[in-house]
Amino acid sequence: MATERRHALRRLAAFGLGGGLWCVGDAWAAAGTGAGSAANPGRAPATGGPGPGPLPAPRPAAQHPAALPPALRRAAAGQTVLSAAWQRRDGQHQIGWLALPADGGALRVLAALDVPTRAHQVIAGTDGALLAVARRPGDWLLRWAGPGHRAQWRWADDDRRYNGHLLPSPDGRWLLSTETDLLDGLGRIVRRDAASLATVEVWPSGGRDPHQLIWAGAEAPGALYVANGGITTLPETGRRKLALGTMDSSIVRLDGHDGRLLAQWRLDDPRLSLRHLARPADERPSPRGRPGPSAVAPANTAATPSATSANTSAPDSASTTAPMSTTSARLDAAGQPTASTAALAAGTAGPTSPPRPWLAIALQAEHDAAEARARAPVLALLDADGLRAIDAPLPLAGYGGDLCATGAGWAVSCPRVDGVALYAQDGRWVGLRSLEQAYALAAAGDGARWWVGGLQQAQRRRTDATEPQSGSAVDGLQIDNHWQWQAG
Repeated sequence: MATERRHALRRLAAFGLGGGLWCVGDAWAAAGTGAGSAANPGRAPATGGPGPGPLPAPRPAAQHPAALPPALRRAAAGQTVLSAAWQRRDGQHQIGWLALPADGGALRVLAALDVPTRAHQVIAGTDGALLAVARRPGDWLLRWAGPGHRAQWRWADDDRRYNGHLLPSPDGRWLLSTETDLLDGLGRIVRRDAASLATVEVWPSGGRDPHQLIWAGAEAPGALYVANGGITTLPETGRRKLALGTMDSSIVRLDGHDGRLLAQWRLDDPRLSLRHLARPADERPSPRGRPGPSAVAPANTAATPSATSANTSAPDSASTTAPMSTTSARLDAAGQPTASTAALAAGTAGPTSPPRPWLAIALQAEHDAAEARARAPVLALLDADGLRAIDAPLPLAGYGGDLCATGAGWAVSCPRVDGVALYAQDGRWVGLRSLEQAYALAAAGDGARWWVGGLQQAQRRRTDATEPQSGSAVDGLQIDNHWQWQAG
């Protein structure tokens, strides 16, 4: 049904037909017609069709999160604003901005744009425009500067499909997307021009099924982390998971300038798919530098078995079919950095201090046995000692939906047990906070406040409190997998 609907929309776009809506608050207006409009996601030119106003060009990042579009600032005053994707009660998929009143009133749509299929990630670019991409295997991504502007669409190339996540460069020039090559089934990282969304360069992801990607921090300036989910799919079978017995999930570190594979880590349990990523709340990514031998050099390979899990810097067997240079700025076979780099990441030069996490990863279990899935962990941490899964004292159904860094550690949404699992930064268990079908998570810049969207309610929480500060009714909208805090 979704495929038929998508083809119908494309046929309408080809003839300049169809209609669509955007809204500010409760006021709706026609978005216009023609390929590339907000309502007509046809295979539009890279620059988009003529609209009510020019599409702002990307500019260097000056703050985080990006400022709201001018048309929304007054409507959003005094409220928390989140960029998100959702489905209306009538089945229409949309992206846009949502407002959560401080007094706990009902969640409100500030501005919305119709999209042809379910979106996965919606984030703000460095200029404040929304960037959205379809759920895997997806065939569209877009950029929308908000009310008064036509959306800019980029349909997937015939030989690739989108995998649901995007990452802007900090200077606003580029946009990175995770994709799958339909010919060999391997993952790709595609560097795109942020203004046109056109492909500039394509890199191997170091595995299959790449999902989220994020900039590295002080341990490897200028590098990227990519979560390769490791699950095989085929174009003709859509989202159906194939050959789970040969799953090969991993975290890779790539050079953010040319895509070279720098390091790769795997868990002992191959049936744990590594999917979503977060960095500590008190350390912002610093991707402007370029990694070199001093940043990631061979080091002592000794590590305790409990702290290091099947770490290797060599590409997996599936990814060796694509050309990839790993000769410089590369970790050894244990994935270990220099002692000075480990001390920098840990924030201390003392030998007894625990390593500081570089990265947290949300996991999704793909075991054949229901009992194994039920008890599987939902969180893994990567630090100077390697990659390790974090056990919980109660079953979480082996499904980490979304992930965010709080001021005290990590929050992992677990919709299949109706709650959010909380962990300290070093992985110690904190507790489970209840919310029916909890999924989308977002945190303010310092992580002290965070928000979770559920089936009937969205909650605002503080890291230092066990109870939610406020709750907003979610009436008529099904919030999708991810959202991002932008204001309030």
